[in-house]
Amino acid sequence: MTAPDITFGVELEFIALYKLAGDEEPSGTLVGETIYNRLLAAGIPAVGYESLDGDINDTAPSYSRWRVETDDVDLKPDERKLLPEGWYEEPIELVSRKLHINDPNCINEIATVLQALRSIEGVDCRFVTNVQAGLHVHMGWNDEKIPLRVAKNVLQLCTAFERQLDQIHSTDRINNRSCRALSLFHMKQIDGDEDGNENRESKKKDNFLLSNLYDIETLDSYKAIVNFDNLWWNWKEVDENAPITGTIEFRQHAGSLDLAAIRNCIALTSTIVHYSASTPPLHFVQLLLKGLDTTFTLRQLLQCLGCHEDLITYYSSLPRPRSTSNPPPRCPEISTLLAHLDASHQKHRDPTAIAELIAEKVEVWQYGVLPEGDVLIELENFDLRAHLVGALKDTPAYLSNGGQATDKAVDEAREEALRVLARCYTVDAYAVGREGTLGDLREWDGRRSRS
Repeated sequence: MTAPDITFGVELEFIALYKLAGDEEPSGTLVGETIYNRLLAAGIPAVGYESLDGDINDTAPSYSRWRVETDDVDLKPDERKLLPEGWYEEPIELVSRKLHINDPNCINEIATVLQALRSIEGVDCRFVTNVQAGLHVHMGWNDEKIPLRVAKNVLQLCTAFERQLDQIHSTDRINNRSCRALSLFHMKQIDGDEDGNENRESKKKDNFLLSNLYDIETLDSYKAIVNFDNLWWNWKEVDENAPITGTIEFRQHAGSLDLAAIRNCIALTSTIVHYSASTPPLHFVQLLLKGLDTTFTLRQLLQCLGCHEDLITYYSSLPRPRSTSNPPPRCPEISTLLAHLDASHQKHRDPTAIAELIAEKVEVWQYGVLPEGDVLIELENFDLRAHLVGALKDTPAYLSNGGQATDKAVDEAREEALRVLARCYTVDAYAVGREGTLGDLREWDGRRSRS
């Protein structure tokens, strides 16, 4: 399947800190309205604070312009204590219009928006992010919904390599319920179930697990998967008949107003979607199987996805380089708070802390792939080793050798197990048959499974 014009949108969450003089009272929308007007002055089409008449008479689609909105992001109590008297906070969410990944001007447009924000900042105003803020990217299929096949592939890719992709993110985003990765393990909790454990067994029997993902035939089946709900439900619209956005949302990235961070996040997510759309089934499974390899690195994954070297270098380095062409102005009155926020960012981006958290997730089986055991797990229901053992006992080489596990028998069993695995990964069996045998998939790390 060849990808058409992939479209995307970004959501920038941040906090405006500002100072009022004298007896002025905060309105709660002062900064949002200022941003709206500054975007218009910069030639960026925007909505959010237009006049009532303009809003009523507006017939343009909402995705055709940037939206300035309020948000629920705010300072934490320990941060708010450092905000001087006379300073206030206002949560902001800036949502882009629909952009086209192949349009070379789309990044320039985002840069113009960031420049408009920077023009507002000064000694009495600063835009900041903390652990509550996120950088969300929606990937779409131009004017259509993302096809089911592509949605499945994206889900499987991000499940198999969640361990590697976690290395991109700060510790506050790796195990955060509000910004979960695109993985089968992260399902919407049932109403009234704070811990997400109620009726766990019944949920596991529904249609959201790896072993029966092959049988999912409609995008509606993804309604329980976090980040895929835009494919079936427009939750922001009161009208139940309103059109859905038809996008997949990548929401794990920490909030940022840095152009380099935004540009590279867009590049990575669009590459994942493009790879999932255009890679032949056999090659796709070959890559998925590398999720079982404990030595397979983030750099190797990005190379296999076809990422440019500058993107690979960016995500392979910590601390990551920031855009330095237009640094923010100094705000002496809130310098202590700014230093506190910066220290918090550095703490959550510490490579050792990230590695320790990933190791903890491996230990408690919170990944779709349990690397230390060569086992692809599906919430306790799918065990590659068990399939290997079962297949081994049925192979002619095993039976002819009196039930002994010869190399030939193990190879035959592995091929049969990989057929099962390919089915679980929803690969079209006919397509695989046209492109090569599943025995070709044994470029897998070569380790023999014990019987």
